[in-house]
Amino acid sequence: MSDEQSRAREESLSRAFTGASRVECRPVDIEATRLAYQEAGFDVTDELVAFLGTYGETTVFWPSHITGKETSLTISVEEAAEAFAPNVRYFEKRLGMSALPVGIAFETEEMVLLAENGDIILGGDAGVQRVAHGFEEAVRALISGDSRTDPPPAPASKGAGQAEQGNSAPPTDSDRRERVRVPVRCWAEGPNSAALNRRLECLLCPVIG
Repeated sequence: MSDEQSRAREESLSRAFTGASRVECRPVDIEATRLAYQEAGFDVTDELVAFLGTYGETTVFWPSHITGKETSLTISVEEAAEAFAPNVRYFEKRLGMSALPVGIAFETEEMVLLAENGDIILGGDAGVQRVAHGFEEAVRALISGDSRTDPPPAPASKGAGQAEQGNSAPPTDSDRRERVRVPVRCWAEGPNSAALNRRLECLLCPVIG
């Protein structure tokens, strides 16, 4: 993709995202993208290739609803390739479907994932949250503060010995060598719901507020 095509994408997405302070797009190299995902141990699906061909190397900026300061969401192969694979697997388990990292969001660098059904998901230490179906709808929801999110299906019952393990938080960089299990019930209640709510700038209040 050329610089001219990147500028055309910037103009198109700037028109699509009312309320965005600016949109920045960089060229996308599909073959380099395939290689980066493969080297990171992630699948390269047709849906992923199509998504990155359209939205790859794009950053959208908008004013925070909380602080008024500029915040952003970035679709970046480099950021995606650096995603911690065990966290991705944890998020997939919580979602009940496969998902692939595609970038980061906010100052807290929440992981942005593309689910197999086309949903855009945000994942972090506190858990996972659906934003919207499709990238453009998700970005518009984040910018407007009108995010409509859906809770996941109720988890299957587990034996007493499995309950803690099923609800443990995903491993982070700080506990790769020694896993620390923290109960997570971030969808509607629990100690981590407030942290997730802050990270998503109160956009998830209809679900967890």
